[in-house]
Amino acid sequence: MKKILLILVAYSVILVSCVSSKVQTREVMDSWVGHTKQELLMSWGPPARVSSDGAGGEIIVYARQVYIPPQTSTFYDSYGGSTTSTRPAVNYWDYRMFWINKDGIVYHWMTQRQQVPPQHLNLDVYIK
Repeated sequence: MKKILLILVAYSVILVSCVSSKVQTREVMDSWVGHTKQELLMSWGPPARVSSDGAGGEIIVYARQVYIPPQTSTFYDSYGGSTTSTRPAVNYWDYRMFWINKDGIVYHWMTQRQQVPPQHLNLDVYIK
């Protein structure tokens, strides 16, 4: 019974931290709408990629590569047996994209997780 309670508490903490992280990301990204491109670049630094938004503005892309190494876990049962499993390595890119209008003002944003590096990211699907 204590194990079940501990698992439920751990799961709840993980769930709350994920929701909290998404809320924080949304708040940070929302805060940039209405700011200038210059302010964004001064704060975030050089982007990984810049492309046209199809309306005279730009899409500015920031990228962060994430690598999680493989992990092996061994589970023991109450009969003295065990099972070993290995989670494979995970490699992906976290993207933060900002749309800048022709006047140099941030008007939209998007976050995304993809397997492709910035130079292979298809930004044409976001053009108006």
